[in-house]
Amino acid sequence: MPDEGGCVCLKVGDHEIQAPIRIEKSHVSLHGETLGARVVRTDGPELLRIAHPDGLLLEHVTVSGISFELERKGSQGQVMQAMVAMDRCRNTSVERCVLHARALSQIAGMIITRCNDVSVMNCLVDNVQYGLWTAADTTGLTVVGNSFDATNGKKSDGGLVGLLLQDVSFPARIEENRVLGFVFGIVLNNGLFTGVPFSLAAGSRIAGNYIVRLGAQVEAGTLKAFGIDVAADDCVICDNILLYASVEYGGIAVSGRNAVVERNQLRSILKEAGAVRPIALLLARLGGKGSLGTIGGRVAGNTVLGVQEGIVVIGNEGAEVLDNRVESDGQEVGFGILLAASSRVRLQGNRVTNTAWPIATSGGTANVVVDNRLVRGGGGVTVVFHTSLTCSQNRVEDMRHWGILSLVGFAKCALTENRVLNCGYQQVPSIGIGASLQIGELCVESCEVMNTGVSPDNTTVSSLSWGIVADLILEARVQSNLVTYANAALLDANQEHRALWMRGWWEQVITLGAGQVIFGFSAQILDNKFLGPGRSALIEIAQQSVSDNLFRRFERLFFSNNFCWHASVAAQGTATVSLAGRSAIVMGNHIKTNVPIPSVDFHGMKDAVYMGNLAQANPVNFGGIPSPISGFNKP
Repeated sequence: MPDEGGCVCLKVGDHEIQAPIRIEKSHVSLHGETLGARVVRTDGPELLRIAHPDGLLLEHVTVSGISFELERKGSQGQVMQAMVAMDRCRNTSVERCVLHARALSQIAGMIITRCNDVSVMNCLVDNVQYGLWTAADTTGLTVVGNSFDATNGKKSDGGLVGLLLQDVSFPARIEENRVLGFVFGIVLNNGLFTGVPFSLAAGSRIAGNYIVRLGAQVEAGTLKAFGIDVAADDCVICDNILLYASVEYGGIAVSGRNAVVERNQLRSILKEAGAVRPIALLLARLGGKGSLGTIGGRVAGNTVLGVQEGIVVIGNEGAEVLDNRVESDGQEVGFGILLAASSRVRLQGNRVTNTAWPIATSGGTANVVVDNRLVRGGGGVTVVFHTSLTCSQNRVEDMRHWGILSLVGFAKCALTENRVLNCGYQQVPSIGIGASLQIGELCVESCEVMNTGVSPDNTTVSSLSWGIVADLILEARVQSNLVTYANAALLDANQEHRALWMRGWWEQVITLGAGQVIFGFSAQILDNKFLGPGRSALIEIAQQSVSDNLFRRFERLFFSNNFCWHASVAAQGTATVSLAGRSAIVMGNHIKTNVPIPSVDFHGMKDAVYMGNLAQANPVNFGGIPSPISGFNKP
């Protein structure tokens, strides 16, 4: 071959070699007349090497239309060997080639090192441990339209990694490939084997790939083996289809910042699983000692099907999880969407079906859960240890234990415009919307809570149902809600059901010389409709005395412009509304009952106002104004 390069055409037929074909010059084209041009080797794994013997740069090399075949099973030595190897090449391409090992071999199909602007297109690679491996300092990589197959008799995975892209810098393009039978599918992560995710291939695109994994032996305690694992920043992962059949597998793992993960289909083909399940999508950067934190990201329009955990976000700041579908037609699975130690994350427009925890969050600040559809599961929205949470416009339906539940919150927790239907029918007490220990304001506004404790088919009914329950709340506003039943007769009116039950967190009397300072907070209950049963009350604002100067209660209560329709039984110590606090204003309410019981029990409050109310009976234990009551109320 002259120094200027040239073209070599292999004729149709077998070309047996005892040493690899070497391309050591630039501007060389090696191509087959057709794919019937076969290069065959029996005494070693390497069939083609593109590299200068002195390590100089080669440019403009093309290999196309050749079938490279390894007749004898290859074995891995101290250094990973490959059927085709490239080193220090620029503007080099391998196209329409076949890399075929007769038996599953502990080798790589292709190894690329220290190359720039390399493309591998429309090739077939099979029966290898690694399909394609970039082992050192590669930029401008394009892998499009290839097939990598290491299935072991179509029953299990015989390969380890389909595309192992390590030490890649600048954007890579990985599109329209078929990856079958590898434990890991496409890996853009230098830390796959070292444990710390890292990659410099920012802005890469992984799109339109089809990845199938059937299962293989994985070492116990190993983190999930994902079909796509991306550690680079600003990557786009879209329109991929992933199928997997092992509890040790997962769909897509993203640890880089500001990734876009859109329109992927992640399907577990397991029929059932125990406590350990696949994870469909993981947005987290995890090291040996836990989360290392991630920033941003958009997870949108993905479809998660089958027996597997859904979308898991750990240690993230500012991600968006939008319009995803998580569904299992068979066995109920664990988490639909899980946030852990993540802040300013927005969950919007997702549909989650048949999961024990459709949406669950633990830790984090200023997360937003809005306009999601949660159908059939355990507990609809569960938030624990949160600060400044917004949960709005969600539809939560057919949950066995509760609809929306907040445990330990700080600052303002806004639960607004949610529809909670047929929740809690296997729980005692059943809970529509619940909150416990809110060190800040709890706002429950414009929510519909219907048929709490009653299953959708009316066959399972809880023995104790609470529509809205809030305990140990610093201050609260409950406004413009509807708490009701389609058929309240399904519940036993002789049980202590409640449409609303609340208790404050702190009121303290501090004595200063001859005077006193009262430190406490208020609860406003305004413009609501409460309909349902309850033996001793329909609405109860409770208190607990801790000492002579310390109470678990709200200091000031506002109960105004509400409509109450109470189904009860005639008994001593009952009232439709039970208020316990230091002072209360009750104005402009309609209070209706099926039996003659008091409208409001003030529990002896001296500072109380009861005016402009329409009820069927007068209040009790009332010592406030007006006097007489009938001057400004009916009766």
